[in-house]
Amino acid sequence: MHRQYAAAFLGLTLSLFGTIAAAAQTAQNEQAQWSAVMAGETRCDPVVYGEQFYTLSSDHALNCLNTTGSFIWRRTLERTAKPFLSITDSGVLLVADAAGKVQAISGQGIYLWSLKLSEPALFAPYSAADGRIYVLTQTSLYCISIKGKIRQQLQLPAAPAQQLCEAGSGVLALPLINREVLMISSSGEPLSTRAVKNGLSVLAAAPGGYIIGSEGLLSYYRTALTASSAQNTVNRLEEQLVWHFQEGVPLCVHVFGNEVLCAYSNGTVQLRSLADGSLLQLLTFGSTLTLPLYCIKADGDYYLACKGFAGAIGSNGTIKREKKLAATPFVPVITPGGILITVDDWVISGWNFDTKILKAAPIQERSAVSAGKTEHSTAPQALHPGVSAGTQAIPFFVPYGDTEALLTRIEASIAQGTAYQQETADAAVLEIILLNNKRSAVLPYNFTVYEQAQAAELLGKFESLAYRPVLLEAARRTTEPVLATEIIRALGSITADPDGKSIQTIQDLLKRSGVRQLAPAYAACEALAEIAKYGDKTAADGAVKALFAIAAGAYPESLRQYARQKIQTIVE
Repeated sequence: MHRQYAAAFLGLTLSLFGTIAAAAQTAQNEQAQWSAVMAGETRCDPVVYGEQFYTLSSDHALNCLNTTGSFIWRRTLERTAKPFLSITDSGVLLVADAAGKVQAISGQGIYLWSLKLSEPALFAPYSAADGRIYVLTQTSLYCISIKGKIRQQLQLPAAPAQQLCEAGSGVLALPLINREVLMISSSGEPLSTRAVKNGLSVLAAAPGGYIIGSEGLLSYYRTALTASSAQNTVNRLEEQLVWHFQEGVPLCVHVFGNEVLCAYSNGTVQLRSLADGSLLQLLTFGSTLTLPLYCIKADGDYYLACKGFAGAIGSNGTIKREKKLAATPFVPVITPGGILITVDDWVISGWNFDTKILKAAPIQERSAVSAGKTEHSTAPQALHPGVSAGTQAIPFFVPYGDTEALLTRIEASIAQGTAYQQETADAAVLEIILLNNKRSAVLPYNFTVYEQAQAAELLGKFESLAYRPVLLEAARRTTEPVLATEIIRALGSITADPDGKSIQTIQDLLKRSGVRQLAPAYAACEALAEIAKYGDKTAADGAVKALFAIAAGAYPESLRQYARQKIQTIVE
């Protein structure tokens, strides 16, 4: 009798373990919805933009596919060695490699530019909220404009330990191997250093500041740049502690809106309040988490993925799904629509990880930027320090009352590549001239429309998304074709149009100027072509549509032909 019970128990146990093992095996061997075989082996982790994703293969090609595995386009690049791939908020793809080469390709597959640095890149190019690109090497931090111009090369006191991150408006935080975090302004001015004696565990961007984890303490600091009332130059970084708590420091941190996601290596995920750090949700996945950890938020759901694992957290704060994946050299990614993409050498596979019934495209909330990733909001949350949407608090005067000399000096600094040294101060001056919202404290007068037009042109030449709100405000106020022309040119120089307001503003200025004013229309053709070339599909479609409207308008034939030529250039 005992032997019969023992045999029955053993059989039940084996059956139970067999069921569990079969379930685990099914989770890993579940059939993919589609697979695509590439012409070359994948060279680096894929990146996602909306419902499209991009891979770089060993045949020196950049590939764009959609979530059904269909090819959208394929672009051959210059030869790369050990490449990194990243993408900006406007959809421009950036490739950097061990040879020091940096290349840029638009989201539509247009080859934009390439440049050669003196040293190999250590990390993927970092896209900041103002549209500028930062590349770290062993000895330097390079700041590159979206059009491929090296604006600045900052020599570092020690080699970087990990990727930099934004730490408030106009502030960057860079961990170094000497166990310090170097705080610098976006204009390249060293602001302060923070010692981390036992090493840095986590560093992430947060609204108006940053979150840092070290020595078992996770802290959220807000930052602000102060300016000298006399010279209007940044000279000090002020930091205010918002909250901190003593606990095991997480593997990584991502900020989405008012929530902070803290992921731990044992599979634990905490959702905390950004306001005070209080714990909102605590849940644990059945797998360990590793770096790099891919993380996005779409339609209230969190998607996480790392090598060997993918998971989803529902909007109600519970685990929606988790899946063990076959080990590959590359980090899987999940699109906002819930499609899981895995890459294994030559083969790319797609899975319906989180099936959604959608009436419209899923809305993705990007992280405020975490180490090694470029996932953050699609537009700067604040203007560049020193630039405000309203009045300027700092006493202002034109030296000797010579506005022309002042503007000439700023233009010369841009042409010579030294504009970054005084960009904060110069941008604030240009804003005052453009908006004409403050008279000189010494020689009171209003600026002429020609001075305003030159100020708009120069703001555009800084090629920073941070100055776009000032240009849009000036466009709203003006009816002068001369000023309208230079505002349009400036918007084209900035290129990025995350919300469609640049294209709409250009169209509004053309209507106000009328068809007899040709200068604004010619400027619009050039600006719209740049926005289409550097923008994502939405921006490109809007810009091309606006060009078609000019080509079909009541302008002279020469101008309409010019618009058609710009359209042809974009299509080719």
